[in-house]
Amino acid sequence: MRRKIITLTWVLWLALLWSPAANAFSVEQAQALMPEMDVYLYDESKELPSCTPEDFQVQLEDLPLNVESLAPSEQGIFYFFMLDVSASIPQAHFEAAKKSIRNAYAAMRPQDQLSVITFGNEVSLLLSGSESRQQVYDALDALSCQDAHTKFYDAMDMLIETAGATENMRRVAVVISDGIDDTDAGMTQSELEQLLGRSGIAVYALAIDSAGEQTTQTFRSFIRLSGGELYSFGPANAESVAADLLGRIGTVWHLKLTADTNIADGQAHTLSIRLKDAAPVLTEVTTEHWVPDHKAPQVASLQADDAGAMTVQFSKPMLGLEDGAHFLLKNPSGQDFPVTVEQVASADTVKLLAAGLSKRDGWTLTLSGLTDASMEKNPLPVITLSLADGSETAAPGAAPQPQTAADTGDADAGMTSVVLLGALLLGAVVCGICLLLLLRRRGAGKGPSTPVKKRRTDDKQQTVRFLFHEDSHEK
Repeated sequence: MRRKIITLTWVLWLALLWSPAANAFSVEQAQALMPEMDVYLYDESKELPSCTPEDFQVQLEDLPLNVESLAPSEQGIFYFFMLDVSASIPQAHFEAAKKSIRNAYAAMRPQDQLSVITFGNEVSLLLSGSESRQQVYDALDALSCQDAHTKFYDAMDMLIETAGATENMRRVAVVISDGIDDTDAGMTQSELEQLLGRSGIAVYALAIDSAGEQTTQTFRSFIRLSGGELYSFGPANAESVAADLLGRIGTVWHLKLTADTNIADGQAHTLSIRLKDAAPVLTEVTTEHWVPDHKAPQVASLQADDAGAMTVQFSKPMLGLEDGAHFLLKNPSGQDFPVTVEQVASADTVKLLAAGLSKRDGWTLTLSGLTDASMEKNPLPVITLSLADGSETAAPGAAPQPQTAADTGDADAGMTSVVLLGALLLGAVVCGICLLLLLRRRGAGKGPSTPVKKRRTDDKQQTVRFLFHEDSHEK
């Protein structure tokens, strides 16, 4: 029996030693504008200041992402305060909530904005973010809580629509209510959570402390699934609780990620973020938006050996590399030679094999019909490469490539330069001849040093001044 206890103790110790470390952070929200992705982390254990981008391993499903930077977020925040105006909110809590919104507005940084959505019998965009300070205060002061219904789901629809028009800012919602009322909901809570996940909005809550325990727990579960946290408040502590919540929102870390392609398929994907040896933190991100990419791909390198193995690497991830029809191998006589795709080593590299090839000199490989892996599917120009050194060459019997607009412009520029140079040379020759004639004429007119004076005729003819000769004695 004692031996079993000792063995069990060792097993428990080994399990503790080999178990992954606890996570140092949680994900508040993730926003994708492919190929870029912004992830906002809450520093649970205060370890992020000592971390570097190299400490992270991030994947979007099976696609590795590049970690560009990690820093405290300085990005502007668009606060969407969602205020329940139903009669179920006690008056003292309601007045404390309005004061908390006023305080949040007063504490905003220049790069921040604030909007207020009220929900009760109806849903209204009370403040859009463009109002003056006095307009904000007057609108809040005029609010009362007396509605019979709580159209929470309709309010969330308005939140998603309004926040969707916001660009280059963090989008954070703070719901002030006594819980979720789905009486008039046109969707399930699961469907709402999916919509919020696609929107990239982090939702927090200020819940009144007089709500029932079960109601508050359901409310908290919903808020946590959307990336935020729930804080309970009463009339006496509303200001300090709201300050703690805003402090959490304002002290997140920004993890900047990039992918190798801008493909956005409109689907929700699992984002896995691992810090050092800790277990990965999982969240969902929907890739719906992207930055256009109009840069054509190029062949970065071609490596070949005398055994017929060829490795082609491209400047960007490509589509269609697994299809051998895109690769045409010719021998020195210009005859087609069979080539097969041995392996697509990565998104930008393919390995080919030509069995029986024994010498690379004179062999060429032509690539055609390939596109990059982008939303635009930019085509790779048809290119023929020499297996001997990987350089671009003209395939035997290949038609000359058409001259592009850029080539034509270069040729025109060159012709213009030649014409200008010729004109300058011709002008120089003409000037030289004129100067020579002038000097010869001057030499022929030299004689006795007789002053040449100005004279004026009686018939008022023009005065003639000879500038090419002057007597040094004339005053």
